[in-house]
Amino acid sequence: MDKLSHQCYDWAQNIAREATNQEMRHLELQQHLKNIITTEGSMTFRDFMELTLYHPDYGYYTAERSPLGPEGDFITSPEVSPLFGQLLARQIEEMWRHLDCPTPFSIIELGPGRGLMAHSILTALASTDLSNHLIYHLIEVSPQRRLEQKALLSELSTYSSYEDPAGMERGTYGWITAEQLPNKLQGLVLSNEFFDALPVHRLVYKDGKLQELYVALHDDNFAWQSGPISTTVVTDWADKHIWQRHITLEEGQIIEINPTMEDWVSFIDDHLQRGFVLTIDYGHPAEVLYHPSRFEGTLMTYYRHQANNDPFTHIGLKDLTTHIDFTALSTLGEERLWQTLGLTNQMWFLISLLDPEEIKPKATMTVADFRRQQQLKKLIQPLGMGETFRIMIQSKGLKALHLLGLREQSGKSRS
Repeated sequence: MDKLSHQCYDWAQNIAREATNQEMRHLELQQHLKNIITTEGSMTFRDFMELTLYHPDYGYYTAERSPLGPEGDFITSPEVSPLFGQLLARQIEEMWRHLDCPTPFSIIELGPGRGLMAHSILTALASTDLSNHLIYHLIEVSPQRRLEQKALLSELSTYSSYEDPAGMERGTYGWITAEQLPNKLQGLVLSNEFFDALPVHRLVYKDGKLQELYVALHDDNFAWQSGPISTTVVTDWADKHIWQRHITLEEGQIIEINPTMEDWVSFIDDHLQRGFVLTIDYGHPAEVLYHPSRFEGTLMTYYRHQANNDPFTHIGLKDLTTHIDFTALSTLGEERLWQTLGLTNQMWFLISLLDPEEIKPKATMTVADFRRQQQLKKLIQPLGMGETFRIMIQSKGLKALHLLGLREQSGKSRS
């Protein structure tokens, strides 16, 4: 067998081995969930989603295989092009100046994926004054993703990695747990598709009230089962973010609520003394999110770039996600004296950060120019990523101000 044949054979063996490992994880997680339900009774969808995504041994996000990219299950904006992070860097530099250029300026990224957004942001900022003053913190729960992030960010020559959070210095980046993050930070808390992956309670409106949808077993298969609300946390959230907003639901309508969001808002508030919170995610204002046009809720699953709303197949092998309530996120911030500076979609946000000359067609175009143009088109496509993703920016400890990424565009609604 020649060298090429050996390589092909090894490649095929690795693919087969990975497929076998994935199937074993799927079966073990599936049995683990069934054992819990058999022993303890039906479980909330919140618990089901948390175990499916984050179980330390079998969870989707703790697997060795990356869920991101062409070979994964879905593609995020940073995966499309480094241009996404480059434009974000322009907004970040402006935020630093609005804060009167503090040193250090801390960027805290929640759930950094494969590290592509951090890489493109840091690369873009390397030629600015901010590069010597920033510390970039990555909060990542998956050991495998941390390895991928470290491999990618090690390419950066302008910055060094801090190994010990106690010894972090300006011009560095590093990995830190939520518990290790210092208090009284000035800077930015940044997330891209983070809140939509937090475990949610699934509810149904029946007979004039909300009931909880549980995961039960029927003939040894997972099935939905409605029942009483599991905790006062759910009741309190619904009262505050749905009923007090005079939102009406139709008989049989399904919704998802995300009380864990408040835990993260409290965490941010505890650690960010002054600065900004920039959230990029699927989602809507409450009156849109809970409209009867979304009668079945917003739960979606992604497996090998195929989407559906059935969480009971390929358990542990596919992503589970729901759209977030941006009105609730705004309210939770305002309760902590944050300001909501604006909510826009990805299209208007990125266009606002572009120089008009960058959008104009060129008389002659290189291959790199054409590639960049196509990537930008995908990021701002009105019926694709441009409208699907929304950006909310909140501030803490600052007077009212205007940001580049929230400039009005063509007078169009940005909700």
